[in-house]
Amino acid sequence: MVKTFIKIALALLVLHGAFRVGYAYWTFYRFEDSLQELAQFGDRKTEAQLCDGAMDSAAGYGVPIAPNQMFIRRGSAPPYNCQSGPTAPESGATQAASQMTISGSYTEQVQLLPGYFHPWDFAPNVRVWVRP
Repeated sequence: MVKTFIKIALALLVLHGAFRVGYAYWTFYRFEDSLQELAQFGDRKTEAQLCDGAMDSAAGYGVPIAPNQMFIRRGSAPPYNCQSGPTAPESGATQAASQMTISGSYTEQVQLLPGYFHPWDFAPNVRVWVRP
């Protein structure tokens, strides 16, 4: 009887952790998909409007990303930081003039066991071809 109870308790702990990790990844993929859509249809929007859309999407999905962790890049232009604006060009890093990249990174505290949280890093990164 006790042995069965312990097996059930361990199985429930494993299921709990798996659900929490799965939900964190599900949120990440939905957020990345919304960034993909934003980039695909954002060719006529300014970088500030794209940043606003990305941050609204993050808030809608409950993604804990700060504006200084989001970057937008069009073609060979330097990356645009959603908090501080244009940044210095990266040395040697180029991409086609008709591409747009939205990238960022954030850390989410995932509850693996009751009372135990583990920091999990996510890095959404989408690149699309846009009309010139």
